[in-house]
Amino acid sequence: MRTFASPSRYIQGEDALFENAKQILNLGNHPV
Repeated sequence: MRTFASPSRYIQGEDALFENAKQILNLGNHPV
């Protein structure tokens, strides 16, 4: 898994959506 931190975060990798749900939920509910 890679996490790119800048004004927002970018996570990529095989099954990243399923394996890192906690980190993804920490991003919040709003796109901006």
